[in-house]
Amino acid sequence: MRQAVSERPSIDAKLYRRGDNQSLSMKDLLEEALTAGGIGLSSGLIYPPGIFATTAELVELCRVVASCG
Repeated sequence: MRQAVSERPSIDAKLYRRGDNQSLSMKDLLEEALTAGGIGLSSGLIYPPGIFATTAELVELCRVVASCG
């Protein structure tokens, strides 16, 4: 049982990897939401699929938040 649990994140990570187009779409959607009155970004890093987010991806999304004031 323990082995199955430890291998699962690597399998799930492959399923949740985002391509460049999806990353651009996330940034576009975030900017649209912030422009419409949203006040920030919530990542949910302890839940799938957020748990598989890369540091670079989070930095890019935070840059969008910063650029919107």
